[in-house]
Amino acid sequence: MRKFLFTLLLLAMSTAHAQPQTVSVLWPFSLAGAQPNMVRQMIDNANKQQNKYQFVFNNVPGAGGTVAANTVTGAKELKVLITSTSFYIRPAMYQTSHNPQEFDLLGTVCSKQPFAVFSKKYSRVSDLQNRNASIGVINGTISQLVSTSLQFNNGVVLNDIGYKGTPEAMSDMLAGHVDASVDFFGPMTLARFSEKDKVHVLGITGDRNIPGFATFKSQNIKGLESIEFSMYVLVKNATDPATKQELSDLITSSIDEPVKKMCMDEYGIVERAAYNSLTGTHQSLIDHWAKFVPTVGIKKQ
Repeated sequence: MRKFLFTLLLLAMSTAHAQPQTVSVLWPFSLAGAQPNMVRQMIDNANKQQNKYQFVFNNVPGAGGTVAANTVTGAKELKVLITSTSFYIRPAMYQTSHNPQEFDLLGTVCSKQPFAVFSKKYSRVSDLQNRNASIGVINGTISQLVSTSLQFNNGVVLNDIGYKGTPEAMSDMLAGHVDASVDFFGPMTLARFSEKDKVHVLGITGDRNIPGFATFKSQNIKGLESIEFSMYVLVKNATDPATKQELSDLITSSIDEPVKKMCMDEYGIVERAAYNSLTGTHQSLIDHWAKFVPTVGIKKQ
């Protein structure tokens, strides 16, 4: 009898040991577009590569990414945050925001994707000067920063209209409820427009030339060269160091050719960095955006 019970105990222990640890991967933004598709593909790749962790996609929107960030830091269990450049921008705009110093950077997914300003009503950036046109943005995020930077010292006056996500702003622009909207610039966004929509790309951020589309810089609009969308993977910095290293390695290996293609199709760049350089990168991003945001006239609220 004792031998039988001992065998059952060993079996139970073996079964428990074999169960992977469930880890939520939080995405704070819209489920539309290429970006969440990259995240899902990465999760699928990571789950196939090992059996220690079972990663689960979880959409947690709200407050420009702060709700998801605070969910990660407030959880007892391990959670991973995949977010955007807005993670570093929002704390420079709002007192009531997450604290990026409570996180460690584990890697990047897709970097330096340009943003664009779209409009049916206007065809050139110069048309916006002294018009007080309405523009759809997500408050406290990179899209608001695009609008604010476009206006600052460029003779452009815009009326920001806040939206939950870029798809909602885009829909209202197409319906004529707002004059313009800020969104990703890439095939998945452009595919939303039919020829009869007659949507114009007034300009794109960054300084890379994309045939058929003009950067704001090339139109003598200053201050938008560095405003590009990147995707970052983070965990709270109280996470065990060995676990952070392990997760970082998994992230790197999960960015396979299909993920790279999705990134490059959206005019992004896949960048790989040594794990021991990420702490410095994280602090540099915090410092850069904390200094940049006030230079375009945004006062922390």
